[in-house]
Amino acid sequence: MDKHKIRQDVYQKRKKLSTQWVEEASRVIFQRLQDYMEVWESECPVKPALYVYASYQNEVDTWTFIRKCLEEKRMVALPRVHKDHVHMDFYYIESLDDIEEGYKGIPQPKLSCKKAENTSPAIMIQPGVAFDSHGNRIGYGKGFYDRYLHGKVFLKRIAIAFEFQMYDEIQPGEFDIPVEMVITEKSVYGR
Repeated sequence: MDKHKIRQDVYQKRKKLSTQWVEEASRVIFQRLQDYMEVWESECPVKPALYVYASYQNEVDTWTFIRKCLEEKRMVALPRVHKDHVHMDFYYIESLDDIEEGYKGIPQPKLSCKKAENTSPAIMIQPGVAFDSHGNRIGYGKGFYDRYLHGKVFLKRIAIAFEFQMYDEIQPGEFDIPVEMVITEKSVYGR
């Protein structure tokens, strides 16, 4: 199946999800993520910064996780798409008041927020349309994450997705950067 057909397949499935199902599956996914983070953080001298996407249109819900991290006074950065609609950067937020509507209506940090530094350690929670067990991903087609991640080896790349977003094999493009781990409500792929 080509990327276009996979995207259409996943979009159709996501449209049919109930709010209750998304909330419950997201809760399970984030419990798995937090279990993993506890182990990884026990080996780090400081708590890593978290680069998290703002969920939108029945993606795995990141808002509860973002609120919890902010309450714990963690460094949380969200993506902001540049006016050129080609590049993005991450900006730290201190509260949900630091967020406004952005590119295609997706919530993003206000321009007044501080741009995230390239510091280690850091964990990036990536969105995507589809994944395979090797960490290959199909994004939304604009290449924002692949461009942003180029040369940023300090970021631990973790994708969160619903199990129906997992495919047997995804052919990566020349510039695609795979994730190190995919966490779903049913399983964890990679390590």
